[in-house]
Amino acid sequence: MKMGNKIVPFLILAAVIALLLLVFSVTTIMGISSMNLAIKQEEEAYQANTKTLNELRQLAEYEDEFRHSITVMERLIPEQVKDSDVLNQINSLCKTIGVDLIEVGFGDRAVISSVNVLPLKLKMRCSFFPCMELIEAMTSGEQLMRIDEMNITRNSETSGYLSVDMSVRMFYK
Repeated sequence: MKMGNKIVPFLILAAVIALLLLVFSVTTIMGISSMNLAIKQEEEAYQANTKTLNELRQLAEYEDEFRHSITVMERLIPEQVKDSDVLNQINSLCKTIGVDLIEVGFGDRAVISSVNVLPLKLKMRCSFFPCMELIEAMTSGEQLMRIDEMNITRNSETSGYLSVDMSVRMFYK
């Protein structure tokens, strides 16, 4: 029996060590699994960052063009716009080109992406080529304007003339 008494503590110690090794192995396996998941997530983040970096490198090729566009936009977007100045500018443009300006309607001003927008409704009468010249002058003039909508109809009262209705937006800071 004395031999059996010596074996029992040894068996208990062996069982405790085996249990500790089992717990350690399970936690290590769980740690490895979570590490594999973390590595996979880091690889996905790396791939996304690599894609973004490549896109930025492609954009860098156009940096000078973007800077030029920003400079042009800053020049074309004035600090303030008064209704009277807008009216005078459009009237002067129409007179220079030979377009009869019939009506100018001012819409509600709004702010879009920190740029102020002044919507306008224009009604005009002109022949075809002055109409095209006016469109060119408005879209490439001294102030940034965007033609949102245009309706051109042949004026039945006066042959050779068109009735032109435009929705235009002018931009200012």
